[in-house]
Amino acid sequence: MMQCPPLRERVFRCTSSTTAGSVVPTIEERGSYKQWSGGQMDQAVKAVVCDGKSVRRAAMQYNVPRSTLFDRVSGRVQPGAVSGPPKYLTSTEEAELAKFLSRCGAVGYARSKSEILALVQRVLDSRGKGRTVTHGWWDSFQRRHPEL
Repeated sequence: MMQCPPLRERVFRCTSSTTAGSVVPTIEERGSYKQWSGGQMDQAVKAVVCDGKSVRRAAMQYNVPRSTLFDRVSGRVQPGAVSGPPKYLTSTEEAELAKFLSRCGAVGYARSKSEILALVQRVLDSRGKGRTVTHGWWDSFQRRHPEL
């Protein structure tokens, strides 16, 4: 049976150092977020739903968080759902925008960042979404499309 480390080691690790005769506690950051794959979660959900395993046993067997597995099995979280706010554009629309911007640059009519943000803002306004396109979106868009 797999043993979990104590809670204090899973959330944060507290150590102390001695500086000039006094003890100074330091807190190390916890490990990375989401250390399981979608395939592991799918197998765990299948084990609970189809094979009749308990959520606890399936979570331990497939090394996924028990609470996350319970949320997926109970229907609280839809399959394939991602955390965070909804995207401004769909993946298809983003790919089309990236292609359009590449073509504009190829013919010598490159668009400025403010023109692109205004274009995306018009798309959102036409959909009736009360959101504002930010410079952060532009930075993320460039990370998702490094060819630009």
